[in-house]
Amino acid sequence: MKIKIEGLTGVRMQITSGYGRIGKQFISVLNPDNSDGDVSLYVTPPYNRGLSKKFNAIYTMHELDTLPDHKKEWIPNLNQYDLVIVPSEWIKQNFIKFGVTKPIEVIPLGVDSTVFRNVRTPFFSILTLHANFGGGGSRENWMETLEAYCKSFIGHKDTVLWVKTWDNPEIKLDSLLDDIAKKNKLNKNDIAPIEIMTDSFTDHQLRSLYLQSWLFIKNANREGWSLPLHEALTTGVACIYRDIPSLKWVEDYSNVVKFSTVTEMETLMKTFYAVYLKDKNVRIKNDIKNIPLMIQRVIEKYYGKK
Repeated sequence: MKIKIEGLTGVRMQITSGYGRIGKQFISVLNPDNSDGDVSLYVTPPYNRGLSKKFNAIYTMHELDTLPDHKKEWIPNLNQYDLVIVPSEWIKQNFIKFGVTKPIEVIPLGVDSTVFRNVRTPFFSILTLHANFGGGGSRENWMETLEAYCKSFIGHKDTVLWVKTWDNPEIKLDSLLDDIAKKNKLNKNDIAPIEIMTDSFTDHQLRSLYLQSWLFIKNANREGWSLPLHEALTTGVACIYRDIPSLKWVEDYSNVVKFSTVTEMETLMKTFYAVYLKDKNVRIKNDIKNIPLMIQRVIEKYYGKK
């Protein structure tokens, strides 16, 4: 079965046209030279046209739940096709309401997620930033955070805890993980990745680190202000922080959630991990490179029945 993409003429071939952009992507995957085939896929509004191929499908859409008078001919036009494909269930139900009787399948529009993407890491990255990680007398409950991360993401390979620290050049992370594994009866080899950063960062490098992170944790036992938390909040990264009196100013921001116990911190870590997974799955599902193959599979489903 060979699919030829039809209907991309004039304005529809322009880069500013949604139909043109998705049609070109369909061509690049399904039929690079767009040579003739036994299936025609029209990527265009349903204008009246002569259909002569063995199988005719259309990928189209409509932006209202009513049909204006100048589009009334769309319904008989759509009913000429063997298959109608639309990007949303809402459009499908409207077309059925308008009188389309031919099979309608839903396949979303896609975008190139390698271009239109946020700058966060492709894995779930948690950042904590403070002095004296691994040392005594720290203002940060760093052992709580480390242990909560190890327990919450045991066995995970798609997470990382970034610890940006200073003032303690001899951090014995391996020994700390031995203690955590023993205390919590964990297999040390299953502890999720942890990366300690002790190099000096410029402000621009710090900004990049914040923007790449999915979650910033501030688990302080005392603070005068917390510049790192302020920086993280300002860049827009999701933040969680221990609710202590000196950090009440944080409540002015919308991208932050407080916790009072270790259990609440662990729950929030897992909640934001679930957000990461949902975002990842949606991006994969709606990536433009996957859409043409979905189109091909659904056409094959109906083509074989005709």
